[in-house]
Amino acid sequence: MARRPTTRRHDSHPGRPQRVEALESRLLLATYEFGNPSQINVYNDFTTPTPAFLYPSSATVKGVTGTITDIRVTLRNFSHERPHDIDVLLVAPNGRSVMLMSDVGGVLPTNDVTLTLSDTATTPMPENGPLVTRTYRPTDYESDEPLPSTPFDAPSHTRLIDLAAGDVNDLWHLYVVDDEFGAEGGFIGGWGLTITTGGTGPAAPSTPDLHRNSDSGLSNTDDITRINTPVFTGTATAGTQVRLYVDGNPVGTGPIGAGGVWNVQVQGIQEGQRSISARAMDAEGNEGASSEELLVTFDYTPPGSPPTPDMAPESDPDGDNVTSDSTPTFTGNATGGPTVQLVARTVPGGNVIALGSATVDASGNYSITPATALAPGVYTVTAGVVDVAGNGSDPSAVLEITVQNAPADAPRVTAVYLDSTGWSDDFRNELVEENIGHAGFGYRVPGGADQLLALPWVNINVITIEFSQDVSVQAEDLLVLSGLPGVTYGLAVSGALPFQYNPATRTATWRLDKALANFTTTNRRVADRVRLVLDADAPNGVRAAGASGAYLDGEWTDGSDNMPTGNGTAGGDMRLLVNVVPGDANRNGNVSPTDYGAVRSGIGRNTADEGVTPNHYTVFKDVNANGNVSPTDIGVVRGNTGANITSVTAPASAAAAAPPPGGAAITEEIFGTNPILA
Repeated sequence: MARRPTTRRHDSHPGRPQRVEALESRLLLATYEFGNPSQINVYNDFTTPTPAFLYPSSATVKGVTGTITDIRVTLRNFSHERPHDIDVLLVAPNGRSVMLMSDVGGVLPTNDVTLTLSDTATTPMPENGPLVTRTYRPTDYESDEPLPSTPFDAPSHTRLIDLAAGDVNDLWHLYVVDDEFGAEGGFIGGWGLTITTGGTGPAAPSTPDLHRNSDSGLSNTDDITRINTPVFTGTATAGTQVRLYVDGNPVGTGPIGAGGVWNVQVQGIQEGQRSISARAMDAEGNEGASSEELLVTFDYTPPGSPPTPDMAPESDPDGDNVTSDSTPTFTGNATGGPTVQLVARTVPGGNVIALGSATVDASGNYSITPATALAPGVYTVTAGVVDVAGNGSDPSAVLEITVQNAPADAPRVTAVYLDSTGWSDDFRNELVEENIGHAGFGYRVPGGADQLLALPWVNINVITIEFSQDVSVQAEDLLVLSGLPGVTYGLAVSGALPFQYNPATRTATWRLDKALANFTTTNRRVADRVRLVLDADAPNGVRAAGASGAYLDGEWTDGSDNMPTGNGTAGGDMRLLVNVVPGDANRNGNVSPTDYGAVRSGIGRNTADEGVTPNHYTVFKDVNANGNVSPTDIGVVRGNTGANITSVTAPASAAAAAPPPGGAAITEEIFGTNPILA
């Protein structure tokens, strides 16, 4: 099938096809359209390669005159269950041939895509898919595949323009085969052949560029936009005008200005990835060669609304959407775009406040903390998603929050450390290296479930508590309760100061009169649940430094909370439990032969020579905490075998009592003579 040639001339209707009148000697650029619209079906056959049902599909070319400057092929409405199997060869009347596509598109199904093949396309077809409707270079990933009944040297060339030698007015043949068994498909709309002739026009302009003001969204240089009236720009070294093409179709013209700069604005570009190219024209309307193509993605579809945002626990510890944090952190999850924007509106009034934006992580999670404080009041907060092209979603459902005046700044406990006057520096440094302690304060009690894991060391007799700010704290503010009948823990009466507070580090340290669980050669098979109770009650509890400082915000839930303590309100004791089972190297709450084996595997290893798992040094095998695993550690395990934390009931969370008036012994004054036992 053939059509009359058309010419592209500059007139009041750019891009309108017009009949060619008698050609002058300068030879206007003319375009001839041919092809065969008949379906080309490929059926499943045990014999491979399998020719298509129409083999070859032929088109008659006639009436082409002048110098051919461009040849394009359009393969219409391609569908196939496994496009990688399809080979397509084009043969010209002169016997020359080009493999248009072979072993492209991978093994995932392709459905109803139209492929344009052009020498000026910048991109080959993908080897592993997917194929999309657009312009590609002819692409052959396996060049040694002969097709039945084709010229012996096929394919003879790789460029379509090479088929223009001699007289092209005769039959052109398109051979389609499936070189594998097991899939079906074809080109439902047949194929088209476009031949362009004409004299030499102006040199090709530069590759078009999407103007930065038309490149919307995340970046103004990524060629992804939601603007459907974009401006393209570039430069040309010759000619008076530039004609712009989208997927090979003319869409608009613009003058070449000072310095060779041109700008063309177009309208109505369909959504999807489009190939943009340009040709320069001279004053007589002659078009020159095509520029290289620019691939632009036009995306006009907004993403879906995200879920309702939420305040983060640190800003809303009670989960009631009431906060005293004037810059609360909001979290949530969103899909459909890389950016989330949060907006608040005052209630009443509806004044809009931009809270900020954030990029979602790989799982779609985001966190946004406004830079500007919110005044006390009620607000509705919504989230919106912005995709790469700049399309914005509808807002999420509303989160209503109340921002209230912050209470007096109450101090919190930020860390609890357990230490010993007998621990070595090497051991403490190992705690630091394993990120479970401090070189000056010892082992840091963790939060969550790890808080309740058994501690295997024999000589814990120092407790250090770190605060969020400078505080007023006294020795009697800490109560240490044992779960063992008749056991009390008091302050040491000799040696270094039994209590001291350091405002520079905001730490208070208590040195005890005995080790927790107090394992000795004569006191064996011992384990203890020890409750630390830090007083936060008026008039004598821990409070912020100063005469009117807020009392400690110390609430703590064993086995689930993490530091810092507190519920956001001043005045709450810290009641924290630790389980001490000397020799329990595997920390499961009892001392057994398994612990003996674990410690024995580390004999001879130390902090300087840790060895290789499982025969290596760990701080939990080093139960006497001197920096090496030795027979002494084995002795502790043997002496305490049978100790079990489950046989000890945790002491109740009693508040620290005020010291009795006058003259009591220091251990009684600070810790009481009758600690509460379960």
